[in-house]
Amino acid sequence: MDLFSRKTQGGTIYIPPLCKVKVVDDSMQFRYKLPTGGKLALCVAPQYGKADKEGHFHKGLVEVYTVHLGWLEIIFQDASGGEIEHTVVEPYGTSCSFVASTGMRHAIIQGPETVFVVQTIANHKPVPNPEKNGNDWYPAEEKFNELVREHFRVRGYDM
Repeated sequence: MDLFSRKTQGGTIYIPPLCKVKVVDDSMQFRYKLPTGGKLALCVAPQYGKADKEGHFHKGLVEVYTVHLGWLEIIFQDASGGEIEHTVVEPYGTSCSFVASTGMRHAIIQGPETVFVVQTIANHKPVPNPEKNGNDWYPAEEKFNELVREHFRVRGYDM
């Protein structure tokens, strides 16, 4: 047992150390590193919601978005460049999570005061992007971003 775990009647619970608290465009993020090499971020959207201005993808990671309160709308396109789709993720029913697989372009609208978790899972070996501090995070192509901005504009978000 180490500093970040504790014994319970059912076994040992791992408590990940807090990496950092970050404010991104008025969204609060509490970021954790997991012992598996992945990361987890508990995010709280601002009271007026938030829309990504551009999409992104990962070359060696999978992202899992799980909503606990509120909603997310996710615009996505698979790695092969197929049709652009969207889905709404809410904290009940069969749509409480969304998995952005390796190579999938995606962007999100965060509903007002939405609380959600983003977990990154090392599906393959992460591919560092030197332009993003070595993180496996790559901006989506401009064609995808244009369609995302139009989708968000239609829903009333100022892009």
